[in-house]
Amino acid sequence: MMLEGEIDIYPRFHPTSEWDTSSGQGLLESIGGGLLTLKGKPFEYNQRDTVLNGGFIAFRDQESKKIAFEALAQSGVLD
Repeated sequence: MMLEGEIDIYPRFHPTSEWDTSSGQGLLESIGGGLLTLKGKPFEYNQRDTVLNGGFIAFRDQESKKIAFEALAQSGVLD
């Protein structure tokens, strides 16, 4: 839906596996979007003891990223 311009932000607060996110992240990055941890850090693949990811924010573009992280900060989710 992001690639088609139907949504701008997708928050995920529950675990996923690396294989659930890697290809979607690549597609989002190809259109100027991305996928970051809830703390704003890039995902690392094959660098941990587990293949499980924590929560994340996927965003369509840099403006959506800004809005998403402002909303997280205001909601207290990151505290």
